[in-house]
Order: sequence, then structure tokens, then C-alpha cells
Amino acid sequence: DILLHLFKGFGQKMDKLAACLPLASEVRRELWLLGLKSASKSLVEGFSSAKRCTNEGRALMQLDYRQFVLKMETICDIRPLPMQDYVSTYIKAFYIPESELEEWVKAHREYTA
Repeated sequence: DILLHLFKGFGQKMDKLAACLPLASEVRRELWLLGLKSASKSLVEGFSSAKRCTNEGRALMQLDYRQFVLKMETICDIRPLPMQDYVSTYIKAFYIPESELEEWVKAHREYTA
């Protein structure tokens, strides 16, 4: 909810700025994309900090992320939101059996530091 509130404020500030000086739609779109990509990376980082999590906890993470996406689609005009697969794939990885995890890590280098 905090992140959504910040994005609402961001949108309002861009609207105020656009009222004072011309703001090209391409620039506006790029600013939204940068913010949304940063948010996706922050969400994955936050999810990764959980030391232990049950399957129910992971399911709640998926639900929370889905709600975030739906609400963001009402705040900004970006569809689809960038990096949805990045976040969803990370959450779903916790359902992978431990015997298959090493292969998953090798195939998904985008999550390494």
C-alpha cells in the first residue's frame, strides 16, 4: 500500500509538472517504466529476504503482487507492467523441488547479484 501511495503521488506530481511545461508522452512513459522496473526489483529483493516461508506465504506473495499490478494499472497507463514475469517467476521458484533448484538457478542468472 505504501508503494501504491508513492506511485499515486508520483503521477500527481507529473500531472502538475505537465500543467506548467510541456512533458512529452514518451518522457512520461519512460519515467513510469523506470519507476515500475525499480519497484519490481525492490519487490524481489524484499521477497528474497524472507528466511523461511510456507507455501501459503508464497501464495500470499503472489496474491499481493497480483493486487499491486491490478492497482498500478489504474494509476498509470502502462500495460502490461514491465517485469511481471521477473517477479512472478521468482516467487514460483520457491515451489520448485530442491533437487531441481540448482538447474533453475543456472537458467535464471537475472536473479544473481
